Amino acid sequence: MTESLDFPPAVEADLVALADDCLSRCCRSEVEARIAADVALTAALEDQRRALSLLAAAAPRPSLALRSRVAELAAAAPAPSRRRVRPATSAPAAAAIGVLAAVAMLLAAVLGPPARSSPTSRGESSAPSGLARPPLHQIQLSTHGAPEAPRIRPARLLD
Repeated sequence: MTESLDFPPAVEADLVALADDCLSRCCRSEVEARIAADVALTAALEDQRRALSLLAAAAPRPSLALRSRVAELAAAAPAPSRRRVRPATSAPAAAAIGVLAAVAMLLAAVLGPPARSSPTSRGESSAPSGLARPPLHQIQLSTHGAPEAPRIRPARLLD
């Protein structure tokens, strides 16, 4: 396995999607060209594919009884109908959703962010326990001086 390189999140997402074979045709050629031009990206793609193959090999196979039962259920299920949604009913619904979204955005802009609650008298946060603040040593300051949450890195599968 190659050493871990920090790629921008968009590049990492493209690598994962290409390895998973989830990219659309138009995006696939662009991403493949970008990867072919960069040795580090090519190595990262191979690492991603190797990890996927290891995961697939480690996944438990369903029993023969389960597979046959699923095949029976699939054969007995009626074929999905291909009814078209009438544009006469979907256009007004889409317009109504758009108007509601615009009103919600306008209200959010006018009212501003919600007020912060003050800490309790014992110095504890009044937030529910599931929303506790991270310890101060985990909070980092960005280059602009604003606090940033710690970056969560995915677990390394191959070491």
